[in-house]
Amino acid sequence: MTGEAIFSVHDLERHYSVTRGLFRREVGRVRAVDGISFDLERGETLALVGESGCGKSTAARTLVGLEDPTGGTVRFDGTDVTTADGRAATDFRRRVGMVFQDPDSSFNPRMPVGEAVGEPLRIHGMRDEQRERAIVTELLELVGLSEAHYDRYPHEFSGGQKQRLALARALVLDPEVVVADEPVSALDKRVQDDVLDLMADLQERFDLSILFISHDVDVVRSFCDRVAVMYLGELVERGPVETVFEEPAHPYTRALLGSVPALDPGDRGELVTLTGEVGDPADPPTGCRFHPRCPAVIPSPEYDLPREEWRALLDLRFAVADAADADEDLRTGDRSLREDHGVPAPLSDPDAEAVLERALADVADGTVERGARQLSEEFTTICKEKNPRRETSTADRLPAISTSTDSPRSERATSSQRRSRSSGCRPVRRVSSPKRSPSREGFW
Repeated sequence: MTGEAIFSVHDLERHYSVTRGLFRREVGRVRAVDGISFDLERGETLALVGESGCGKSTAARTLVGLEDPTGGTVRFDGTDVTTADGRAATDFRRRVGMVFQDPDSSFNPRMPVGEAVGEPLRIHGMRDEQRERAIVTELLELVGLSEAHYDRYPHEFSGGQKQRLALARALVLDPEVVVADEPVSALDKRVQDDVLDLMADLQERFDLSILFISHDVDVVRSFCDRVAVMYLGELVERGPVETVFEEPAHPYTRALLGSVPALDPGDRGELVTLTGEVGDPADPPTGCRFHPRCPAVIPSPEYDLPREEWRALLDLRFAVADAADADEDLRTGDRSLREDHGVPAPLSDPDAEAVLERALADVADGTVERGARQLSEEFTTICKEKNPRRETSTADRLPAISTSTDSPRSERATSSQRRSRSSGCRPVRRVSSPKRSPSREGFW
């Protein structure tokens, strides 16, 4: 890593309109990506990690121009490419390659894979068929295939081989950046290791920067330099992989790490139990978007309750609010509601218990909306109004704030070193060869 950003993303948004009626009147927006900012440095591998549906794949597609951003800016090598067109757009597309998640849908089943790998060359103006074949053949060999595979069709290849072909196609224009969207998620563990070994080799050979999209924290830990953790369209934390994974600052990061199985229980992060469902990106929670599920949610200063009781009380509050919105009848009894959400009887704070009893009495009488309103007004949290970590802490590893503890390239591990020392990963196999392929040198 050089410390120089090749990609610089600032407040990037990608919203989708929710329309209704004959005239498709907009009635809302799905905030798939909602104001994320980060830099990708030259030569580094940055992971964008989070649960399925958090917006990371949409962010990747928006970054490379496959989706139009709703707001924010993307600068590539110092140039704003958010609205690039003409020659600037063509140059940008040539310098950024992409590997998609599903290798089966990445190739035209009626086109030989050699032609598919070389298609970007033709799109960008190459008319020399012999030169195209030479470039593609060399790339096939670099990814562990051969010229004999050139005229075969996609159905003749395994999933791992198709992902190798996808890597070859991503590299055919000699890019500086590769955006890899879940490149190994559809592969078994052994094939995953092979593909990651190959990606590490190619990164060093071609001096690539990689944006690595994944939900697998073990893969991220072994392969990436830095990580940005995404939840419901926003970044909640980012920093060096070792720092974030060893000392996670955000409760969601701790929960994500605690969900990863490990052969040795001592290697597993603290087990964190999440309650509730992931929020709706069309109507995300206010403040910290994780607070409806967060085990570390900040209690109201009005009541003296242990954090566990407060978390259970909020779960009950959200359930009653959802029932009020859906016009559901919750007349199942005070005891049933409390037991369903783990709320002890009585609460530790008598004042809180009195408020809860009044609200549950309204629910039992069928006036769910009034009960929901009481609970919402009395049992609130600062996390609903703003992100306390963003507001109150000065640590550089906060939501959407880059860490200052990144070390120089000379002090950092290469991809091969990271993977060789990571548990369960074998050392990367290295092939001695020049950085850039001679047959491709000078094409552009």
